[in-house]
Amino acid sequence: MILTAHHSVDTRAVETDSRSPIGSGVLSAAGSVVATTLLVPFATSATRLRKLLLAIIILDIPLQIGTHLFWSDELGETGGLGGLEISITTVALLGLYFLWFVQYISRREREPLISLRPALPLALYLIFQAVSLLAAHSPLIGVYEVWLTAQMLLLFIYLIKWIRTRHDVEFVIRLLLVGFVLEAGIILTLERGGHNVEIPGLPGHTLMADTTEGEEAFSRPGGTFASPNAAGSYLSIMLTLVVGLLLLARVHAWYAPVTLMAAGMGLIALLLTYSRGGWLGFSSSTLLLCGAGWRLFRLGRKIMMVGALVALFVSLLSDTPLSRRLLESDEGSAHSRIALNKLAIAMIENQPLVGVGVNNFTANVREYATQESMGEWLYTVHNKYLLVWSEAGLGGLLAYLWFLASSLNRGWQCWKCKHAPYSPLALTFLCGIASLMICDLFEPDRGRPLMQLLIVLAAVIGAIHRCTPPVVNGRPTAAVRVKTVSRRRFS
Repeated sequence: MILTAHHSVDTRAVETDSRSPIGSGVLSAAGSVVATTLLVPFATSATRLRKLLLAIIILDIPLQIGTHLFWSDELGETGGLGGLEISITTVALLGLYFLWFVQYISRREREPLISLRPALPLALYLIFQAVSLLAAHSPLIGVYEVWLTAQMLLLFIYLIKWIRTRHDVEFVIRLLLVGFVLEAGIILTLERGGHNVEIPGLPGHTLMADTTEGEEAFSRPGGTFASPNAAGSYLSIMLTLVVGLLLLARVHAWYAPVTLMAAGMGLIALLLTYSRGGWLGFSSSTLLLCGAGWRLFRLGRKIMMVGALVALFVSLLSDTPLSRRLLESDEGSAHSRIALNKLAIAMIENQPLVGVGVNNFTANVREYATQESMGEWLYTVHNKYLLVWSEAGLGGLLAYLWFLASSLNRGWQCWKCKHAPYSPLALTFLCGIASLMICDLFEPDRGRPLMQLLIVLAAVIGAIHRCTPPVVNGRPTAAVRVKTVSRRRFS
């Protein structure tokens, strides 16, 4: 759209009782000329630059490029946020909002108003986190997590505003797959090399290639994540998305090999992490995906899925490191997590409403430790929901659960409306969030990567929900019937 004088001049914006209409018009016109001269060159290339910055943000989910100010080894090694994170996502997000401001000032586009109601639960979650700092043992370290949540809120608001069309959804999906392939490749490389790779200048950022102790030691690479279990959670979510794309949204012939390669690399990488939570999340979300979309699958795909489940069951019966990891003794790992759960419950009972302060669990853990638990591994509780309640209080937990539930509800409503191609994509992203929720039962999910991935998935569902017809009395008002899987494609 070309900027015209009609859009540029707005005399009402500067008109006051002390100025004449002519003077107001001159001042407004002069201001518009200055704004056009300075800002239009930036706005002209805003679309390409915006896509570049969004690509950086999505790829940064697994890569985690950035640094931490005021880094504390003690805090980081006990499961807390070790410092104030300044990442490439932070810089890109500032750039996106600057472009948004430039676009608004130059008025090159008349954009429709978009409801920010989906962001309300996340905004309340941020507020409860900030309130919890009033009861925190160390408010300064709590600011680290408030700062992170504020960035995620801004990212969510921008994504639900920017994602409008099917092409925007496909853009996000392609970048998610690229990041997934990169992370899986890093894990496979670390497994082959068998040693950690330290990144100079980035405290807390180590390409992990953990090794278990004992006679039957085996490598557990964690890639760019803080632990193999966190890497397993990420891989389980992304594998759920890949399976959904392959089964429900058939890709073009030229794109199918890339998706299949991502699935193969991801499965091997998830196997190498030996993450029980990751495998449980992936298997449960995949069963949900297949159960909801079963009627759409052709006979060949149904046979393939049943065969895959049988093969997985047979592999668990074999004597392999994975079967031993899943079925045999974990050398006290589960017992230590139970002890941490008890400590979290003790914190909740003492301060159920405001919590002990975000990012302050480890700062209070010794205060709540009993004689029975003093010999245990004192770390952040391995349960996201207990962690949120103990740190941000009951309000924080309810706001976080509201955000998850509302995202799942929007995704399910989109699936029920039977709108091609959005409904299959909505179900796929819904199952990805479900996988994360299952993994959060066994992991603290502390830090940016998984939270940022959740924000992207929820924003895509919100955008799809905005593009699909509403469902009234269980039926879509303007349904587009989905006939076969082969009719739905994305490029």
